[in-house]
Amino acid sequence: MKPNQLDIDDLQDIGKYMFSIANGNHILRYSEMEYRDFLIKSPNTIVDLLIIYYASSNWGCDDARMFENYDEQWLTEKIDARFNSSLDFKLPDFSYANLQPYQQVVIDLTKEIINEEKGFSTLLNTGTPIERIYAVLACNIDIDKKDNKVKNKAHAIARAIEMYKTLILGGYEPSEPFEDWELIIY
Repeated sequence: MKPNQLDIDDLQDIGKYMFSIANGNHILRYSEMEYRDFLIKSPNTIVDLLIIYYASSNWGCDDARMFENYDEQWLTEKIDARFNSSLDFKLPDFSYANLQPYQQVVIDLTKEIINEEKGFSTLLNTGTPIERIYAVLACNIDIDKKDNKVKNKAHAIARAIEMYKTLILGGYEPSEPFEDWELIIY
């Protein structure tokens, strides 16, 4: 049975941003740089990127900081020693604790995938499977509308990991076949 899903904007946001990471460019809005090689070598950077992206997207349209490309600038600073930025990436805003509960689940899944045997290096080399994995996660997240908490974090992550294994490990069969509603890419 389909759970109480996230709002459509949140569902789209999960897939869109992870697809951008998998394709190595257009990290937030306007970048034309190619980051894939760096991300394959430094997959833990993906977690930091997600935290910066989600934290800044949570500020809202009335906060001018929302329109800065913090994640792109931070990544450029990591890759290119000649890049100078006045941004303070140690801002307390950029922390896991300040994220929405569903955003924390996305990061928790990302950490699990990084620790998998093939992990993000395989996903970033192939590009598109990452969108399907995060679609399964997003579609399975069950939100308690009263307090915005995720009611089934372990289940949502487990289903996404099963999709990861289905796509990456030849011949892997999930414990239960995926239902159509789990596979919708928004």
